[in-house]
Amino acid sequence: GILAGNMFSCFQTLTSFQTLEMNWIDPMASFMKITAVFTFNLEVARVSCMFGSEPTMRYATRMLGLPLVALWTTLVIAARKFVLKKEVHLTVEVCNSLGA
Repeated sequence: GILAGNMFSCFQTLTSFQTLEMNWIDPMASFMKITAVFTFNLEVARVSCMFGSEPTMRYATRMLGLPLVALWTTLVIAARKFVLKKEVHLTVEVCNSLGA
């Protein structure tokens, strides 16, 4: 959980380098495109094809990204606890997974 949160933070920091006026070469250019997802740049996933490209819709999808990931994470951990009958401390696992 904590490792995932730290990796997420590192990827966000790495994507800030995309703002530099540089011609990145492969494999770094490909890696930068992949990590763009972690800054909630949903154009990488071509979300505008599904939801349209209006600024308000792009803003709404960016703002809903993290809550949806948090909900999905909670559901997966709850499934581990209740469906697979694993001993899981739900609150602790969710907080660790989300980096809180």
